Amino acid sequence: MKITLTSRPTIQAAGPGKRLPTFEGVSYSGAVMRPAGWFGRIVLDLAGIKPRTQTSPVLRGHNPLSIVGHTERVRVDPRKGILISGVFSGHPDDTRTVLEPARNGFPWQLSLGANPTRTEFLDAGDEARVNGRTVTGPLTIARETELGEFSF
Repeated sequence: MKITLTSRPTIQAAGPGKRLPTFEGVSYSGAVMRPAGWFGRIVLDLAGIKPRTQTSPVLRGHNPLSIVGHTERVRVDPRKGILISGVFSGHPDDTRTVLEPARNGFPWQLSLGANPTRTEFLDAGDEARVNGRTVTGPLTIARETELGEFSF
């Protein structure tokens, strides 16, 4: 499942002592969303997200052939969401496709690829608390989710 989000990353150019340009940002805030490829609204319960690894692929547009870099840190914060930071270690053409517009002020957004492994459906009009917010159905609550890749 591809989950598109609205958080803008921070991108830092390589400088003295840095081998590659870096990025950081919030890949998911914990809010309800309506991702492409999903049948309705969904919210990922941050309490049920455990990163498998700190180093995950970072792609452009969820395309596995457009490798931009990798994460060096993935952290789940119950108030802020899924925070990632990493380096632009991918193919030079793909990294340039992200870095050049970013240097010109283009407002890239981060998203993530995730696999909800335990879900429950909230019927229309029913309410539940997820990530410190009250959500109202109809929607799916992903109580456990495996993280995959991240994308610009």
